Parts: sequence; C-alpha cells; structure tokens
Amino acid sequence: MAKNTFFIIFLKISSIPFILIANIINLLNIKSFKDDIEKSLKTIDDFSNIKIDKRFIQILILAEDRRNKLHCGIDTIAILRAIKVRILNNKYQGASTIEQQFIRVVTNRFEKTFYRKFREQTLAIMLIKVAKKEDIAKSYLLIAYYGYNLTGLLAIEKFCNNIKDVNDENIVEIVARLKYPQPKNLNDIWLVKKNRRILYIEELISKNK
Repeated sequence: MAKNTFFIIFLKISSIPFILIANIINLLNIKSFKDDIEKSLKTIDDFSNIKIDKRFIQILILAEDRRNKLHCGIDTIAILRAIKVRILNNKYQGASTIEQQFIRVVTNRFEKTFYRKFREQTLAIMLIKVAKKEDIAKSYLLIAYYGYNLTGLLAIEKFCNNIKDVNDENIVEIVARLKYPQPKNLNDIWLVKKNRRILYIEELISKNK
C-alpha cells in the first residue's frame, strides 16, 4: 500500500512538466496533434461493439504496463529506468505505456527519434483525457502487430475460437508476440525469446493471483 502511494505521488509530480506541455499543445490546437487524436478516437469507436475476454486486458497490463492504472499516459518511472539502463549498460529498454503503443500503431510512426517519442508521449496524455484506459487497451490489442501475417483481431482469432472466452495460455501466447513478433520463417532464436517471454508473463500472473 505504502509502495503504491509513493508511486502515485512520484508519478503525479514527475509528470507535471509533460502534462503542462500537452495542455499547451492542446490549447494551441495544433492540427497534426488534433488529427491524430481524432484518428485514435475513431479507431476506439470502430471497435466499441467488439467484446473481448477481460483477461486479455489484465494480462496485457501485467506484461506491458504494470503501472497503467497509476499513470497519466506516460510512466516516468519506466522512463528513468530506461535512461539509467542506457547510460550504465548501453542497452535499449522500452518505457512505452499501452497508450503510447496504441498511438504508435494508429499514427504508423516508428522512427527512432526524440521528436517521435516526445510527440507520442504528448498524444498519450491528451488521449487519456478523452478516452477510457480500458477502451484504449482493448483497441490496441485489436490493431497490434503480432508477427508476419498476424495483425490485430484477425491474428487473435487464429489463436482462439471465441475472443469473449479465452484461457490464459492462449492470451499469453498472443501477448508475448507484442515484444517478439512472429517471423515469417520460425527459427530457434525467436522460439527461445518467445518462450522466455511467456515464462516471464506466467510468473507475473502467478504473483498477481
């Protein structure tokens, strides 16, 4: 409880500069940002009538964005951790929230630049103010890239017959592919990475039962 309280306070304080910037951009009514928010909302609306098993969203949050319920669209704790790993170990570590990942897919912008990341974070904060986190997470699952010929709802349906009633094993198989998309030709290197990711997610599920 105390740990969660600390996280909430830290996330709120450290997010203030990002929120201020997002508010300024929103007030300026910059067309490119406005258009991408409208595109995001349309995507969410397009999937509003599709129901999926609630475990999809629960496991997605565990695997990709454990502080999802605490942050405002960006996770400053994850950002600081990623910076630390980059400086000390010269390794790239992701810090994107589910909202950011959703924005990235909707806008189809994947360039590795500071501006793209800044823009993505700003849009995530703006989107949170006009859409529910659960709807964003669901829509992300329904448009995400899971591998070669495996995109969105059609990909999910290849792994399960009924998306309204799915077991954890199938969900983990799907969510694991967000980090390690399935290649056209399966190989041992990918299988090792995917299976390692599956074990990691299963451990998280076990700890959170």
